[in-house]
Amino acid sequence: MLLVIKVLSLVCYLTGDGRMGQAEEEKDSAAISITLDQEQPSLPRTDGGRIPYRRRRHPWVAALEVEGYNLGQMAINRYVKKAPFAYITKESLRENMKLNHWFWDCDKLVTNAFEHPYMGNFYFNMARTNNLSFWESVPYVVAGDLLWEVHGENELPSVNDFVTTAAGGVIIGEVMYRTSQLVIDNRQRGGRRVVSELCYLVLNPVGALNRLIGGETWRVEHQADTTRRDREGEITLGAGARHLSARGPGRADFWTAYLQLLVNYGSPARPDQGRPFQFFRSTLRAVIGSRQDVVGRFNVVGNLWRTPLGRYGEGRQTQAGFGIYQHFNYYASNPVGEGERPYQISEAASAGPGLNIDRQWGRRNHVGEELYASGVVMGCSQDDTGNHFPARTYNFGSGWSLRSHAYLDVGEWLRVSFDAWLMRLYTWYDYDGPRFGQGYYRQGNAGRSLQWVLTPTLELHLESGPSLFLQTDYFRRHTHYRHFDDVSSHTLECSMGLNWRF
Repeated sequence: MLLVIKVLSLVCYLTGDGRMGQAEEEKDSAAISITLDQEQPSLPRTDGGRIPYRRRRHPWVAALEVEGYNLGQMAINRYVKKAPFAYITKESLRENMKLNHWFWDCDKLVTNAFEHPYMGNFYFNMARTNNLSFWESVPYVVAGDLLWEVHGENELPSVNDFVTTAAGGVIIGEVMYRTSQLVIDNRQRGGRRVVSELCYLVLNPVGALNRLIGGETWRVEHQADTTRRDREGEITLGAGARHLSARGPGRADFWTAYLQLLVNYGSPARPDQGRPFQFFRSTLRAVIGSRQDVVGRFNVVGNLWRTPLGRYGEGRQTQAGFGIYQHFNYYASNPVGEGERPYQISEAASAGPGLNIDRQWGRRNHVGEELYASGVVMGCSQDDTGNHFPARTYNFGSGWSLRSHAYLDVGEWLRVSFDAWLMRLYTWYDYDGPRFGQGYYRQGNAGRSLQWVLTPTLELHLESGPSLFLQTDYFRRHTHYRHFDDVSSHTLECSMGLNWRF
C-alpha cells in the first residue's frame, strides 16, 4: 500500500514543473544553518506560477502514508512473522472499539518507553516531511496510533502505548526532523552528497523516502531558494567508556562502551525563537557490551511556545524568556549476572512551564540558568518487589518533575554544565483481584517513587580536533510501596570519552 502511494506521488511530481528559483546564500562555517519554518507566508514558485511539487503541502498524501504504514505492518506481522496478535477478526475489532476495554500492557521498558515513541516519530514525519507545520503534523500521530490500537492487533488497546506513542512520537519526530535538516545540503555533489544523504536516511527514514519521491535526493541546487529564515544547530558525536556502580537491595559494578549523539539547536535566550522546537537540546546514547539494551539514554527538552521577557544590563547582554516546554527522558540499564539492576526511568509524556536567563560577555562567552516544572502524564519507575509480570520490571505512574540546567561556555574551548532532575511518580491502579493475569493489567504495585538524577558535565577543547568529555551521573531513588517494604537505591555512573563537534 505504501509503495503504491509513493508511486502515485512520483507520478504527480514528474507531471509537475520541478524548477526552482535561484538565489545565493552564505553559510556560516561556525554553525550549521538550515531553513525550517513551515509557517512562512510564501513559497518559491516556478515561472508558470506553480509551487514545485516537493515544496507543496500534501496533507492527503501524508494521511495515505500513515494508513499505508499501518497496513504494511499488519501484513508483515500476519504473513511474514505469523504473530498470534496479527490475526484480526470482526470480533477482535468489535472488542477493541469498546472504550472500557483499554488496558496497561506488560512489554519490556525499552518497548513501551522507547520503541513505541520512536515508532510514533514515523507518523509525525509522514506529515512533517510532506511540508505540514508542527501543529498540523500532531493529529497524524494521534490518528495513526489510535487506528493501530483499534485495528492493528487482535489484543485490546493499550493505554500506555497510545499515550507514549503520541506524546513521544511528536517530540522525537520534531527532533529527528530538525536534526536531519542539519546534515543535508542540496548544493553538495559527489561523495559528500552521498554521505549526507545516508546520514539523513539514518536520522529520518520517512523523510529520506519523501526526498527520493520529491526528487531532492539527486537534485543539486542553491539552498537559499525560499524566504524562510535560518536556524542554527550544533551536532556532536561522542564515543568512550562508562562505569556503573549500583547499590540497593543488591550490588552491581561493570564497564561498557558507549556512542552518543548530542544536538544543541537554537537557544532559549534568543528572542525570535518562539515557535515549536526552535530551541531544543537532546542526548541519545547507545551502549555496547555487558548485555545492555542498545539505547541506554534519550533526553530531550524543547519549547512548544516561548516569549521573551526582555533584555537587561549594560549593553543589554542579559536576556530572559518564559515558555511551555515538552520533555522526554529515558534511562535504562540491565543487571549483569546476579547483580542489581542499576536504574529504569521514563518520562515519556511530560510538559510544563520553563524560565531561562542567559548572560553573554564577549563574542562567544555565555553563562545561564534554565528552570522547568512539568506535569508527567506517563512515566515509569523501577519495581523492586518481584510481584510483577516477568517482562514488566517497572511500574507505570503519573506525577510531576522539576529540572534545572546551569551552564558556562567560554569561547570554543570550555563548556561546563550541571543538570539536576527530580521526578515524583504515583502508581494508582494496583495489581488486584482476579483481573491480574487476565488481560486487564494494572499500572503496577501501588505506591510512590521519588527519583533524583544529578549530572555535572565538562567538555574541554584546546586545539583543533576532538574534545575531552567527562560526565558523572548520580541516580538516587526511594520508593514507598502500599503493600511492600520501602526500597532505596543509588547508582553512580562515570563516563569519559572524546567528542567531535560538527
